[in-house]
Amino acid sequence: MIQKAPAVLIAAMAALLACADPMTPSRVLSTDDVPLAVTHELFLFPNPGLPSNVGEGGIRLCKRVSAGDPGGTFNFTITTAGTGNLPDATPTLVVPAGGETCEVVYRSIIPNEPAPDLVTIVEDAPPPNWVLASINTQQLLYEGIFNAGNYTAPRLDDSEVLATRTATLYINNDMARQVTFTNDFTGICDFITFGRLVLEVGGQKVVISGNAGGFNADNSIKGEFHIEANGVDNHVADVDTYGAISSGPLSGAGFPNARIVTGVAKNGVAVELRLWDGGEPGKGTDRVYVKLNGVELFAAGTAPLIDQGNMQYHNNCRGPGD
Repeated sequence: MIQKAPAVLIAAMAALLACADPMTPSRVLSTDDVPLAVTHELFLFPNPGLPSNVGEGGIRLCKRVSAGDPGGTFNFTITTAGTGNLPDATPTLVVPAGGETCEVVYRSIIPNEPAPDLVTIVEDAPPPNWVLASINTQQLLYEGIFNAGNYTAPRLDDSEVLATRTATLYINNDMARQVTFTNDFTGICDFITFGRLVLEVGGQKVVISGNAGGFNADNSIKGEFHIEANGVDNHVADVDTYGAISSGPLSGAGFPNARIVTGVAKNGVAVELRLWDGGEPGKGTDRVYVKLNGVELFAAGTAPLIDQGNMQYHNNCRGPGD
């Protein structure tokens, strides 16, 4: 059985490497010489040892979203033929806007011999408007074992396949891993607020108020709004869709950042709301278009200017904490 390097040997190595930086990641190649985003860091045994947030034999899974992106919920599937501790074969990681969430998802209990555990981590198909941008595996190794050449194949042959969202890892209790899956948001992440927009139809006031755009932690669309028309309050508590307008009223280059919102009101009415922030003060600059159960509320195909109120288009993401 291969043992951790004796403290005397480690001290000697440390003296020889006094001018080097063993914490600097080094590029590692897979067995077929294809460069991967796999790096390693070396640690002394017993002090400081492997990082406490993962520990010996641990695999720490991290999910990260790019800066400026909303938060999201992501699911994984983990498989192994090893004998280690797998607390949850289908973990879910909830990530805050622009942030990262990590947890230890496996711990090997076998020493460096006779063979390491094989663990496969697959990110489930990402939610709508998300793509997997990268997978990065960091091998956390003991310097003495590494320099002695005793991390023999396949111990350092971790691999990543972005197309299948898969990281394949080899692990025993003389090393650790941190693997980070980073996702990018590809959808529209802006939002629009509209405070008591008032128009007149057939001598009766139409009042529109609310907000729409951005994403909750479960990737549903943020928003809630009211359209009071013909004496009826059409209250949409849950937004079904939000996005740019590709055709019809308020579409085209003349209406930059116009947005369409749909949902079913609590009274069962299907609502389509189109909004365009034409600038200040709102009255005489902002335009709105409404369909209730497929029937246009204003003159056919028109999106009139509002008489009162104001809407504000916000060109930034809005996530679960907003």
